[in-house]
Amino acid sequence: MTEANVRIGANNRNPKIEHAVALCEGGFAYEGAMIIATLADLAEGMDGTVVDAFKLLQRQMKAGLMTGPALGMYEVGFADREIAKDLAATFPQVTTFANARAWVRANGDLARGLIARYPAYFWTVLDELLA
Repeated sequence: MTEANVRIGANNRNPKIEHAVALCEGGFAYEGAMIIATLADLAEGMDGTVVDAFKLLQRQMKAGLMTGPALGMYEVGFADREIAKDLAATFPQVTTFANARAWVRANGDLARGLIARYPAYFWTVLDELLA
């Protein structure tokens, strides 16, 4: 944006990284997901495949993740994109909140080994899932 001499606001300022983050998080992730949710609601009663596709797209936009396994891990509590992707790469059969939770409970020691290199907060998340 600097190279293109983009200016924003009443003061004609150069954009900063904070502006790009706000646009992506607020504009694309939140507002985009709300638009997709509205489209899913409007599609109710139509072909179930269309509704399911809208719901998946909404989940993807909200979390910033593309695959079902990564979304499942993110939604079960590993709310960090990199951890969710790492866990998903190891266990691609996990696609929903329910089977992500079941997988974690059935494979606690393996999950603990996979998240050992991440901050302790995620160890607490794992402990809560195993309780």
